[in-house]
Amino acid sequence: MDSSVHLWAVKVCTLMHLFTVQSFSLAVLCTYTCTYAGVYLPLIWEKKFCSKSPVALAYTRGHFSALVSLPSSQTNEVGAWSNRSCDSHVSYLPLVDSEGRQFPLHFISEEEIGCEERLLKQYCECHVTKTGILTAVQEAGCPHSLVSQLVDEWLDRYRRMDKRREAAACSNYDSDS
Repeated sequence: MDSSVHLWAVKVCTLMHLFTVQSFSLAVLCTYTCTYAGVYLPLIWEKKFCSKSPVALAYTRGHFSALVSLPSSQTNEVGAWSNRSCDSHVSYLPLVDSEGRQFPLHFISEEEIGCEERLLKQYCECHVTKTGILTAVQEAGCPHSLVSQLVDEWLDRYRRMDKRREAAACSNYDSDS
């Protein structure tokens, strides 16, 4: 198969994948990538059924990964997090590329071209920073206690593995001298 045909097929499959995920997620998808960056609106659903909090995805080497921000441990810490209440936290997802150009809205109709910012504001809560960057507000509630416990146990397991590796490396170093 010609490499250009293969690349075209990969691009079409990736865009179909994004369209499918966006259609069934009932939320705006913000994708951060070199080739498929942009915003995918859940256009086949009525807005009242859709979440106003977008989902953030990264795409690299043929795979999508969810981008999840962590809440700040300090309420006065400057960054992408802001504490709205004890039950939720928000992060601000930039809707522009590294050069400040607004992300494209994919799969919109010809009639909707030129109305991208209005469409964004209909599907998600938007915020403009002091420097003029358009962002989508991603709100996340606090995780269920069982989810927090599961994550803590998972992280502890890897911390113990790391400590064992460090101890083994130190004992190997000591025996070499």
